Amino acid sequence: MIAILACMAAGALCATAGPWMLRGMGWQVARPALALRIWFTAFLLGVAALLGSVAFAIAHATAATERSGGVAGTTAVLCGWALLGVLGMSIGVVSHHAGPVVEGRRSGGLSLLLLVARDEVRRMTVAGAEVSVVDVPAAFAVAGRGCDADIVVSRSLAAALPPAELRAVVHHELGHLRGGHSLMRTVSLVAGTIAPNARCGKDFAHTVHLLTELAADDRAAAACGVGDTASALRTLAGMTGDPAPLLRAQRLTRVGARPSRIGLWHHRIRGQLS
Repeated sequence: MIAILACMAAGALCATAGPWMLRGMGWQVARPALALRIWFTAFLLGVAALLGSVAFAIAHATAATERSGGVAGTTAVLCGWALLGVLGMSIGVVSHHAGPVVEGRRSGGLSLLLLVARDEVRRMTVAGAEVSVVDVPAAFAVAGRGCDADIVVSRSLAAALPPAELRAVVHHELGHLRGGHSLMRTVSLVAGTIAPNARCGKDFAHTVHLLTELAADDRAAAACGVGDTASALRTLAGMTGDPAPLLRAQRLTRVGARPSRIGLWHHRIRGQLS
């Protein structure tokens, strides 16, 4: 029983440690991919520990039931099944909050599929990725979740960017796909809905969103160069009126900035994402 409780406690601690791991936003902004990797590894280990505690609890309750006798046996049976009840309630709470988030993201994928089917004007290959160019007025580029293209780019953005900068945009979106950022964002959104009134819960989804964007920026800069990546971000900021890409471009061009300045950029960017 003690081993099961310890496993549950360790699992719960690892699975919910994300808001505290990513709270400082000093080195995390300088090394976003590493920060995300540490958090998500801890999260997966926590989930594995919780699942292990469920298996141990079932085995313990079953064994206690078979050999129950006297006060000790009855107590073991009650504790085992009470533990299973707590775990079941926890899983129910998570499932209840995860449902709308997962459905919303699935609907987003279907909307993107419909957009490609209805408004695609051409298909091209950039950096080995299938890129669908769609005829919509807004300037955007997104990873092609749920459709047959790797990346979806608006015609206005594709026309505004020279080939080298368009390649940087494609590598940025490939960074999202290959980095598993969609799953990370989904997990952070579910965590935020479970604790909507907690400060860490409200900020966590924004923080993960920001870090995934910065990690994808770094992938693009590594593949295409800082200059082209930063220039593409500045063009996107000018076309959309959103200052966040401009701040991300500043971060790329100021490698080695002091942590205090990095933290300042984090708060400014997060303010734009809120």
